[in-house]
Amino acid sequence: MSIRVKGPTGLGLWFVAALVPWMHACGAAVGGSTEKTSEPQVEVATEEGSQVTDESNEGSVEQSGEESAVNGAAERANDEEDPPAEPGAEGDQASQPHVVLLPAGRDPVSVKVEVVWRPADRQMGLMHREYLGPDDGMLFLFEEPKQQAFWMKNTLLPLDILFIRSDLSVLGVVENAEPLTLTPRSVPGESQYVLEVNAGYARAHGVGAGTMVQFDGVPAVFGATDSAAE
Repeated sequence: MSIRVKGPTGLGLWFVAALVPWMHACGAAVGGSTEKTSEPQVEVATEEGSQVTDESNEGSVEQSGEESAVNGAAERANDEEDPPAEPGAEGDQASQPHVVLLPAGRDPVSVKVEVVWRPADRQMGLMHREYLGPDDGMLFLFEEPKQQAFWMKNTLLPLDILFIRSDLSVLGVVENAEPLTLTPRSVPGESQYVLEVNAGYARAHGVGAGTMVQFDGVPAVFGATDSAAE
């Protein structure tokens, strides 16, 4: 800055000498004010930004917690709504379903069964099983009577296949079905239930066409009832 002062030289020098410190003081004051003003603004802005971030994180955690609670409740609701496990798949022997066969002139025989009625479970059947207890079997329930046919794809055990009418009488028996074959096994006529047991079981107990059947503990699906045909 250039300042031109009129008047005597001495007075001009005195004025300049007095003015310079005053200008420095103003400059320092202005500079200090700028620093003090800007630094708190930056600091406050940083703190506010950090606080917003923290609040956002806290909100995210709280929302995640709420979502977890909701998801947990939904899972519990789904668990409650899921149908029970297939009867006969697990549990004590006394609580498992049985099919009681009543051959004429012989004592009744009871087969402990796994019961399947869902299409995927019926399709799987006894595939890949390496063992079936001597008095165990699988009972297939169908929606309505029709001509049934079974094959032995991926089935490792030879089986007797009993086709049962809706009135709970045996329509017919396919004996000793060969494992790992794709030949359809069936008997003439319509059946609504099919019982698979170990090969030789039907002949050993005198079970054949016309043998009466009783369901014990079998779920009432597709008309299945815990009673024998009269």
